Amino acid sequence: MELKARVLIATEGPAYDYVIVALKALPNIYDSSERIAAAVGPNTMIVLFQNGIGIEEPFAKRFPNNPLASSVSFVSVKQECPGELRHGGFSLLAAGLHNPPRTLADRYQDKLQFLFTAFETQG
Repeated sequence: MELKARVLIATEGPAYDYVIVALKALPNIYDSSERIAAAVGPNTMIVLFQNGIGIEEPFAKRFPNNPLASSVSFVSVKQECPGELRHGGFSLLAAGLHNPPRTLADRYQDKLQFLFTAFETQG
């Protein structure tokens, strides 16, 4: 399957159940948390697929009451040309919650597991 990449910055619209942030973390150039602000509502879970250490902090600061998960991913892809990728057939995703309140940790973990189950079962 081939996909074409495009840049999308949330500027208006409804809040979502999940917002997945999958871009290179470049805190000296832009604030990734700012780019998703319009899509985040009070119950939105933010899931980070980013490189780096401490990438959660801007999101935790901007959205202190939202569930936040950080992940590790390995995806076998080859860039055929700018904006076109070919999947190599192997991928691994793992995520965990970032400092959840003790009273909400189980609920947030269930929400994160629901998303990852969808990833696994829907391809």
